[in-house]
Amino acid sequence: MRLAARLRRLDDAWLRNSARRLRHFSARTLGHGPAGAATGTVHDTLVAQPALAGSIAVVLAAGILFATAGRGPDADTTTAPVAPVIPSFPATPLATIGPAPGTSVSVYLARAKQDLEHYGQIAAQRPTYAVVDFRRYLTPTEAVHVAGATAVSSGYVRVPSALPTQSRKVPIASSADLVKGITSVGLVAAATTKTYTTLLASLHPHSNRDRQLALQYRMQRRTAALEARELSHPAKCHCVFAMVVHGDVAALNTLARNPLVRVVDPAPPVVPLNGLTVLPLQPQIRSTVPRDGLPGG
Repeated sequence: MRLAARLRRLDDAWLRNSARRLRHFSARTLGHGPAGAATGTVHDTLVAQPALAGSIAVVLAAGILFATAGRGPDADTTTAPVAPVIPSFPATPLATIGPAPGTSVSVYLARAKQDLEHYGQIAAQRPTYAVVDFRRYLTPTEAVHVAGATAVSSGYVRVPSALPTQSRKVPIASSADLVKGITSVGLVAAATTKTYTTLLASLHPHSNRDRQLALQYRMQRRTAALEARELSHPAKCHCVFAMVVHGDVAALNTLARNPLVRVVDPAPPVVPLNGLTVLPLQPQIRSTVPRDGLPGG
């Protein structure tokens, strides 16, 4: 029994000395790397599980030799050590607001409402960007009135029609910019009308393919002519269907309660304007967002 007690005392002393030497050795050779971190708690492990002392010592020694000397006798000693791969992250936080193609409108509206409530819980006085979708197409005056004192970054404009009219983004720095932007879009539509007129004049269909192309050109000309006619009178044009605003919790909740607003979908407060992808919801979409997208969407 006295021999067994002496052996246990020898084991305890050996364990402490071994752990201390391994820790000092790893600190000199590996610094604060993975092996150094591993030996930082080896003493506690050895004391808790003395039966594993031999196995732990062998494995730890082998690990240190592996880390300092290479992969083993067959390793290519002429190969330079490979630097660790550090994952990179985008410099700008990114987010998407609005429903993706194929999304159920009812599911999206419920999710956007929850996001607005969640933003209210985490905002801590931080303003954020949000897309505000209207229940119907508004005139510029109506849209600006809905926004009120809340800062507006952009508006989304489309002439409502069964024809494939285009959805266009209009940057806004002041309330007058929305009218100016719609006027500019109307001028583009007028130029597009002339382009299709010229194409049709030069097209002489002789095949089914040519005739299909002529039909497509005529439809595009009709669409552009409608857009040019409606957008050339922006004050009367019911064509604004969404806006991107920047405001705090109180401002966004005020917008959400407006009867002309269908939904307010906020971005995370840390996402800047250039990190946002905006998918505004047009008023006529009631069931599912088309998977192939909307014209000009």
